[in-house]
Amino acid sequence: MGPRTARAAFQHLTSPRFHLAGFSNRVTLGEIGEIKKENTPVMHVKMDKLEDRGMALKWRWRERMRAQGKPSDQPNMVMGANVQVCWEKFARYWDVEARLVPMEGERYNLTGDVVVDYCDENTIGVVAVLGSTFDGSYEPVQDICDRLDQLQADTGLDVPVHVDGASGGFIAPFLDPELVWDFRLPRVQSINASGHKYGLVYPGVGWAIWRNPEALPDDLVFHVNYLGGDMPTFALNFSRPGNHVVAQYYNFVRLGFDGYRLVQQAARDVAMHVANEVAQIDAFRLLTDGSELPVFAFTIADGVDGFTVFDVSRVLREKGWLVPAYSFPENRQDLSALRIVVRNGFDRDMADLLITDIRGAAEYLSRLEAPMPPDPSPHNFHH
Repeated sequence: MGPRTARAAFQHLTSPRFHLAGFSNRVTLGEIGEIKKENTPVMHVKMDKLEDRGMALKWRWRERMRAQGKPSDQPNMVMGANVQVCWEKFARYWDVEARLVPMEGERYNLTGDVVVDYCDENTIGVVAVLGSTFDGSYEPVQDICDRLDQLQADTGLDVPVHVDGASGGFIAPFLDPELVWDFRLPRVQSINASGHKYGLVYPGVGWAIWRNPEALPDDLVFHVNYLGGDMPTFALNFSRPGNHVVAQYYNFVRLGFDGYRLVQQAARDVAMHVANEVAQIDAFRLLTDGSELPVFAFTIADGVDGFTVFDVSRVLREKGWLVPAYSFPENRQDLSALRIVVRNGFDRDMADLLITDIRGAAEYLSRLEAPMPPDPSPHNFHH
């Protein structure tokens, strides 16, 4: 959603015509932003599952292949190796080949210059991530769409794009209004966002929006009337509580568009402050700086070989901070990093305490005459 789209959505969601009973399954949002009425978007409350968006892509592709008399038993989906594991789960559970574009050098996500190399007539869609789990960066959605437009012009292949805005969907509309990543791009067919990440709601509510009814095949939607009236339903889970939806609605009403903008700007300001301070510590090197998602990643600087990011995470854990250390995916498994996620409530005072402890951890580890002994409990926590 662009800035006008997001603002119009807020106006609709807080109007008297908004009904939670209908919204708990599937609603249309009326005319929002640049979308014409005949292309009314379809919104769906999800319990933070990716299967619904993946199924819509697979169903549309299968219908197209069958109409052309072609086999439809080898679908694939193209995405960067940095995608959240839920996309790999969808691919495995729904018999879709996950074509994970590997990282190369300093390229840590999916970009337009490589995406077309992985697409063919069996590609049900491309997943572009607006806010990578690994480093908080945005994938260049507009460039990816431009390359796919050129692919269609050259070959006739029409590959749709889904934008995984799990985190960035509640950041970019408020802080990056000039960034084109949404339905302003005709190739974008669906978008998801998680209310419990930056939507300011507790787990686990999320939102899926399709460009228009045609983007969500009707045979995926069931209609029931035993609750009174027609109730369209599209979900794999059954009865779930509606408190997450009410909480999201409350925040929409309470904060409004400008309130969300102020909250998210404060988080980004804190993230960039912490990143700037970490960059001043000789032992570390920034991978990102928090200027997109309020998230940044950093690693050990070149020439520092007395400790690892896992040692830093361990020392910080002793101070009460859970700063995850992790290795990057295939092709960059040589790179390990630490990630800091800033959300509402993590203020400048807390940030300065964290900076002090990060600096102290680096100084402590640098003074050691030998590497730290193995961590007897290397996992931060168990589920």
